Amino acid sequence: KNNVLFAVGVTKNELRGSHLEKAIGKIFENSEAPDVDAAEGKKAMDALSSAMKDGLVLSCHDCSEGGLAVCLSEMCFSGGVGAVMDCAKVPIEGNLSRAEILFSESNSRFIVEVAKPNVKKFIKAMAGVKYTQIGKTVKRQKLIVRNDKEVIMKEPLSALKESWQGTLRW
Repeated sequence: KNNVLFAVGVTKNELRGSHLEKAIGKIFENSEAPDVDAAEGKKAMDALSSAMKDGLVLSCHDCSEGGLAVCLSEMCFSGGVGAVMDCAKVPIEGNLSRAEILFSESNSRFIVEVAKPNVKKFIKAMAGVKYTQIGKTVKRQKLIVRNDKEVIMKEPLSALKESWQGTLRW
């Protein structure tokens, strides 16, 4: 596969009321509830809409419920491919922990998959928008999350999907 993954929008320390809080039963006292920056959100959505109309985007998913980690996992499940992502490349505001980077529910953020031949056109289309290249898709059925050179997670998609679907069982 080897398509390029971009994170569009900025991740902030916004874990209050998040699915992570609910899942681990801990309130993140030093965090905020997600807030909307309407101007930045509109810029990002207008640029993404234009890039989509131009056929530059293979797939796109919002990072709201569960944050980047859940978003990227869901994209892998849907596309049947694995991914490698680098937390150190995610656009952030402030000094965030790995958990904040992976599970913050900051608004107006997206993971976007772009074919290699369209990367330069996509970058041009995103002028004025906060984004970075964070990784790529891979044939291996795994989600690998790095922090620079350190591998912090390497999980088979089957195990992640089982865990994700387990939350749907009554």
